[in-house]
Amino acid sequence: MPVGAWYRMFSPHMHTKGSKFVFHPVRTPVQDLADADIVVVQRQCHAGNLQSLKQMKDMGLKIIYDLDDDLWGIPGSSPAKKIFAPVREGFGRCMELCDAVTVSTDPLRTAARTAVPAARQKEIFVIPNGVDFDYLRPAPLPKPEGRVTVGWGGSNTHQGDIADAWQALPALLEELPQLYLEFVGMLPPRKIIGHPRVKLREYCPIGEYVSRFPTWGWDVMLAPLQNVRFNLSKSSIKMTEAAAVNAVCLVSDVGPYSRFCALSDDLKWLLCRSPKDWREKIKTLVLDETFRKDMAARIRRTAEEHFEQRKLMTLWQAAFESVL
Repeated sequence: MPVGAWYRMFSPHMHTKGSKFVFHPVRTPVQDLADADIVVVQRQCHAGNLQSLKQMKDMGLKIIYDLDDDLWGIPGSSPAKKIFAPVREGFGRCMELCDAVTVSTDPLRTAARTAVPAARQKEIFVIPNGVDFDYLRPAPLPKPEGRVTVGWGGSNTHQGDIADAWQALPALLEELPQLYLEFVGMLPPRKIIGHPRVKLREYCPIGEYVSRFPTWGWDVMLAPLQNVRFNLSKSSIKMTEAAAVNAVCLVSDVGPYSRFCALSDDLKWLLCRSPKDWREKIKTLVLDETFRKDMAARIRRTAEEHFEQRKLMTLWQAAFESVL
């Protein structure tokens, strides 16, 4: 289950009366859906998915196809491009059987309509990724005094995104004794592997991510992105996750993060446009606790106003009603 399924499938399910969340790693248990009126599916593309969707249609179910990435714009530097290439046409075939489409951002709606003829014939609802701030919240664990933890998490599909931000880290480690770095997923920069203040956290299963993530105690999160088509359609979920645990999120001035920071003039400082920006802003956040906490509070206010899951449920409800 990709992490997007947590925010786009499981979290809305928890706020939809009478809904059921079904996940099976091998085969969709269509028989478990017999008492449903609407089924929301995500990223369906395989022949088995197509067969299951046909069964759902035969059962009289209405189907909403959900998408959270521009799977037709994956950059060549990403290993995911080869993974999705053999099934790319399958996304359109599966989408054709559905009654409506939901996406996480406006650019993603445009990308889907451009790449998939079937999507041009469907109503596409833009529903942002949201967070239940009562569920995803800071863990009541003590933090070591005098330590500032900066974290990054992601798979090796982000190889093209990280260069500017990671370039700053070796020198900052030497300059700032209170700085600790943590990585989840991909290995840290080679120069700092083995450093006593660098930690590589073990793989976290997606189903456990929301419960584990707050326990890491990160004060600052890094979310670098390249300015490429694939990233322009992404959501700002990293900033919302940071808001949920009262952390600061430094970001590239690209697509989703530019849009998030545009929601409040107070947040534009978080945007990084060069290696120098990453270096100076990480340093500022490590050294100035008052400023760090103030920025975290500003991110939190913006995220609660625009990306609280309960507030977004009216958009999901509109999509449900449209297909009935």
